[in-house]
Amino acid sequence: MPPKKAIEIITKLIDKAASLQSEPFESPKRSQWMDSAHGALERAFGTGNSILDSFRAAQSLVFTAGDSDENLLRIANDNLASTVAILRSGVDR
Repeated sequence: MPPKKAIEIITKLIDKAASLQSEPFESPKRSQWMDSAHGALERAFGTGNSILDSFRAAQSLVFTAGDSDENLLRIANDNLASTVAILRSGVDR
């Protein structure tokens, strides 16, 4: 993918991230956004790139079965913030 197009797509994903903060932990919108972000990074950088490795590592979540909805939302939003930071790094590259 040409760099200009990659920057455009990734920037749109970054902008859309703010609207996901109120979405529940298991929201399909969150999943779709993560899949789109992964795909954009993969097309922009290729499969063996450290930015994509960082993206995959950021997807690790730790929670327990008894976590409240509020705690799950906090975990999901922390994950979202980490992912956005990786996308910003991708744009900078």
